[in-house]
Amino acid sequence: TARLQSVRAEHASDWLAVYDTAAAPWLSNSEFRTACCLRLGLPVCPANAVCDMCGSAVDAEGHHMLACIRGKHAVHGPLRNTLHSLCAQALLPAVREGMPFAAQGEAVSHMRMDIVVSAGPDERPLLIDVGVTSPFVHPDLAARAPGAAATAYEAVKWRTYGHAVQPQVHNFAPVIADSLGAWGGSAMETLSFLASAYAQRRAEAHGDTWRGKAMFFATLSLTLQRHLARVATRWHILT
Repeated sequence: TARLQSVRAEHASDWLAVYDTAAAPWLSNSEFRTACCLRLGLPVCPANAVCDMCGSAVDAEGHHMLACIRGKHAVHGPLRNTLHSLCAQALLPAVREGMPFAAQGEAVSHMRMDIVVSAGPDERPLLIDVGVTSPFVHPDLAARAPGAAATAYEAVKWRTYGHAVQPQVHNFAPVIADSLGAWGGSAMETLSFLASAYAQRRAEAHGDTWRGKAMFFATLSLTLQRHLARVATRWHILT
């Protein structure tokens, strides 16, 4: 099923690992309880509730809130900010809300990337666009493989920005997570590069690159689950 494929994906369960909480605060009791319900498919709200963000009727499992465009925006910002902070801690020159196409003409000069890392794995600027999707929007697709929903959503990002990307100049990297924690294929490549840089920097002080990589992914995973849990509780009952 879509749920099982997502939760078994690499790094989807990192928020459940025991790790150094100095990197990111642990979930509150209510956030942890809600995140566990989302993971297990248990109810997070009454069946007669409506979404605080758009006014639509919601399902008991909270699938609507996780797919609601306003809900995704509420998760996107903190996830982008956390990733940018991790880049900074890795001493990677990175600009948030960068405009890498400014010299390419009026049609695309206004387009922004969530994070622009000045030099990626092959020295080209790494253009990161963060996104969140739900595996329950197209469950048949999500059930094909771990991270399939997130990987499929990468195509949406390419349709939006592909005409502006110059492959010989830019390395465009959609970093997409689904609402159960699975990352898309492009995200895994990009995050592995960033995690290695973060771990190398951390190893200079602590001498342990494995722990640094684990901390990198756990910090992202915690941020994702914290804000998904908060979004999933944004409902009320009509009286």
